[in-house]
Amino acid sequence: MTHIRADRICETSSLTGTGAYLLAGAVAGYRPFSAACAVGDTCEYFAESAGANGVLTPDFEVGLGTLGAGNTLQRTKIYTSSNANAAVNWPAGVKRIALTITAKTMDDITLSTVNAATSLIQTQKIMAQMLLAGQTP
Repeated sequence: MTHIRADRICETSSLTGTGAYLLAGAVAGYRPFSAACAVGDTCEYFAESAGANGVLTPDFEVGLGTLGAGNTLQRTKIYTSSNANAAVNWPAGVKRIALTITAKTMDDITLSTVNAATSLIQTQKIMAQMLLAGQTP
């Protein structure tokens, strides 16, 4: 199982309820999940609903998904949603499901980068102090 990040992956689904998304094909101009993911791979996704007239509704979901057999995307973990951060109970209608990088991931990357930079600065200070004291680092 690999965690996948890829550009321009977006499919439709007509899922109702809270189950796995049955991916129904790429949105025009986009690629299907199968172009980047194999069964068992994980990815971060967002889902949104368009009403009968094509206008987006307030319903949305962002999370970690796992590509399953039969062209499904399992909702492995919900990060945030219009349903109090739980799986959205989707009504009838077309949903768009897209591979994305989430705010949670960006926050994790930022924190990791800050921690690495702090460690590097502390190491450099220790080495400078050792050099000033005539010691070999």
